[in-house]
Amino acid sequence: MNNKDTLKQLMAQLEDYQPLYSDRMASHLPMVLSALSYLGATAEHLARFYHSDIHSLRKRTQPKATVHLTYFHQHLGSSAHYEHYLAYFQTQVSQFGVSHTLRQTLDTLIKGVSASAFHALIRLAYALEFNHQQEIVIALSYWCCEYQPFSVSDEMTEETMDETLKRLSKIGEQHVFSPGIIVDRMDEISHQIAELTLAIQPKEIDINSLRRFCLRHFYQHNDFTLLHTVTGCHALERILPYISDKDAALRYMWQAVVMACLSTGLNFSQNEKYPLNTEHGDFSPLVAAALKSNDDHMIKLIYTCLRDFKKYGEPIYYTLAKRAAYD
Repeated sequence: MNNKDTLKQLMAQLEDYQPLYSDRMASHLPMVLSALSYLGATAEHLARFYHSDIHSLRKRTQPKATVHLTYFHQHLGSSAHYEHYLAYFQTQVSQFGVSHTLRQTLDTLIKGVSASAFHALIRLAYALEFNHQQEIVIALSYWCCEYQPFSVSDEMTEETMDETLKRLSKIGEQHVFSPGIIVDRMDEISHQIAELTLAIQPKEIDINSLRRFCLRHFYQHNDFTLLHTVTGCHALERILPYISDKDAALRYMWQAVVMACLSTGLNFSQNEKYPLNTEHGDFSPLVAAALKSNDDHMIKLIYTCLRDFKKYGEPIYYTLAKRAAYD
């Protein structure tokens, strides 16, 4: 059996598992298996990785009561309705197709793009990149359940993105966060930004300025939360064709990126640019390192960097992949 057939078989088995485990931790397994397949893992390698990781996941359970959703808006943010969302999106995709379903859904879901620390967005992008229809159903259901909007001001500022983050940096640095995971910290800091009615939106925004902002700050700080803004931007670009108001989508993503940055408590007052002469090397040894690794985030980052390096040719992708492989 080749790795594509094995991937398809393993993804089918993963349909029996919930997207979250433990304390709302995101399952990376479907994404990592897809990334490993792209990087050239053998069928045996994929199977080994699957069996080494599957024991930590949580099996799906039937809900106590059946709810037939008429519209997907009905229970946004309620993880208790995962099975109901699965049934809803399965019907939508079967009757109307993937493209129509995405176009009818994403204009709303993008408002809660930080769902599960961007993992719902990222899982949907992988599903599209690998043309896994049931994964698309799962990712949309997951996103609905973990939907996380922020009620911050949409007022615009003349500042650059870096200037805005620098202005807000002290708020995150000085905030004493309650115990919790990334989504809790993002939600907590968003309430403070909302209460202060602070302007955070730039006059103009595009995917490249947002993408490079995330790359720059992840390069500078090498922070776990900021890693998700890089992989999240890669994912956003994949779903943008299905969103009617692309400017609004970028602004919702920017809003979420700002909350992610502030949630780290890092000092963003020194907004260094990454070197223009960043090394430009061969990805082969980095791919080899990913294929030897059991680190979900390292594998996914190298996958993302490789795909975006092929698209943009920007050396920073090689530098970040190399750091992930060897640091």
